[in-house]
Formats: sequence, structure tokens, C-alpha cells
Amino acid sequence: ILGHSQISKGRGWKTILYRPLDIFVSRFLNLLMIAPTESLIDSSSKYFMRAKEYSSLIRNGVEVERIDVKPMDSNKFEIAMLGTLSFHKGQHLAIQCMKKLIQDHKNISLNIIGKGSIESDLTSMLEENGLSRNDVKILGRRDDAFEIMANSDLFWHLSMSEGMPLAVIEAMALGLPIIGFDVEGVRDVVINNENGYLVDYEDLDTLASKTTELILNKELRKVMQEKSINEYNSKYTKNKMVLSYEEFLQNLL
Repeated sequence: ILGHSQISKGRGWKTILYRPLDIFVSRFLNLLMIAPTESLIDSSSKYFMRAKEYSSLIRNGVEVERIDVKPMDSNKFEIAMLGTLSFHKGQHLAIQCMKKLIQDHKNISLNIIGKGSIESDLTSMLEENGLSRNDVKILGRRDDAFEIMANSDLFWHLSMSEGMPLAVIEAMALGLPIIGFDVEGVRDVVINNENGYLVDYEDLDTLASKTTELILNKELRKVMQEKSINEYNSKYTKNKMVLSYEEFLQNLL
């Protein structure tokens, strides 16, 4: 069962050292690989120099209870983010984008859920960018994270890379449109122009313009909400994941 970190070029000397051993062992053990996304199947097949027929796609599944949400005609437009606070996860880019957005849209706010090493950096960035703690709320870990997300209008996911972003799947289960960077992992889950938008990494102008599009177009938000829920139900439920593993194991017998 593979993730990008295990086969990433970013491992540097570890890749040079371990890859020949990994390839040898995969042949000796007749390795079968399970990956949660098509891009990981491609990457792992190249890394191990194995045909794709030795790989199986089993998407990660999550179980999220439906939560009553606020009416869409609420006067406040709320954006949510969920994840470890780190430069890799991109909360600092979200704050920079909020500076752009709030100049034209006074009724928006961003809720950042999670803990991590850059929490104090993010707090300092608010003042540096002229944002108040009502504009951007750094909430830490929250037991009611799903409730906060469900009562939001949009989910941002601004990571540099992902294996399979569970936070995005959880947001889809809660019926949120997604805007994320067009990077590995995220592009496997977000269908551009259907349940959200994919924008180039660090392209904050496009991030702001696509967010504005959803702020102004309630009907488009409804369409993307429905598409997110349908994608979750058809591909990413916990039950579908369990059934896929059962089928995989039965085929080994």
C-alpha cells in the first residue's frame, strides 16, 4: 500500500540507495501494489519498474455523518480549511489570498482548523496583511470540525502535494465545492469545473477569482455541492473501500 512519500524524488539519496533494493524485492516477492489514486499507480509502476497489471486501485474511504447546514442565503460567506498547519499545507497562502478577497467582499471569512508548527507565523501574518481575527480564524483542533465545515460555503485545499487528501473527501461528503491547487493527489479527487476548481500552485490571483465566482453565483455553488456529494457517494465511502479490499483479498485465494 503506497503513498507519494515512499516513492517521491524528494527522498533524494534515499531513493538512490533504496530503489534498486525495492525493485529486487518486488521481483523476488512478486509484489502486488495497492494505491488510492491513478497517479500513484503511475508513479509506483515507474518506481518499481512493474507493469500496471500488478497494481490495484482502491480509493480511501471515509465515514462522515450528514450535518444540518446553514441556509445558502446567509449574509456571510465562509471558507474552511482543515489540516496540519505547515507551509506544505499552504495556510500562509490562504491568508495572502484573503487579503486580496476582503478588499472587495467584506462579508467573507476563513476558518482554519488544525494545529501545527506555523501557528504563530500565521497569527503574525494576519496583522502584517491587515486582517482581523474575524476575517481569518485560526481555530486549532476542534471536536466540531465537521460541523464548522458543513456550515461553510467553500473548502480550500492549498497543499504543495498529496497522496490522497482525506480532508477534501470529507469536505465533499459534507457537500462543499472545492478549490485546490492542481497537484498530485488533489487532481485525482477534484474534478475541475464540476465539483470545484483546480488552479496552478501558488496562483493566488486565480484562486481569488474562482472564489469570487462562487461567492457571486449561488446556483453554481449548488451544482458543485451536489456533484461533490455524488462523487463521495459513488467513490469514497468507507463501505466501498472495505468491499474493494474484500474483493482484492478474495482474488488472492
